[in-house]
Amino acid sequence: MQITLRVLAAIFGAWACTWAVTAGGVALLVGVGVDFHPAEQTMTMAGLLLFLVLFLWVLVARSLRRVGWVLALGTALPTALALALQSRLVA
Repeated sequence: MQITLRVLAAIFGAWACTWAVTAGGVALLVGVGVDFHPAEQTMTMAGLLLFLVLFLWVLVARSLRRVGWVLALGTALPTALALALQSRLVA
């Protein structure tokens, strides 16, 4: 069961966290004046590296509980940032 949870967390948790950081980063970069497409490309490239690091970290981390907290907070906080920034940019 531990292995199954780790593999699922590595795939889906790392993806969700990467998506949130990418969305938050794009919103932040656009908010400070970077054009959308360069901001998107920059964060996509950074997101690829982030996903790889998170994926491998989830598989080797000692505590599955810590993995859960890091992925949950790493997804929730950037998502909230992205939503707040995007609502200000669009309005």
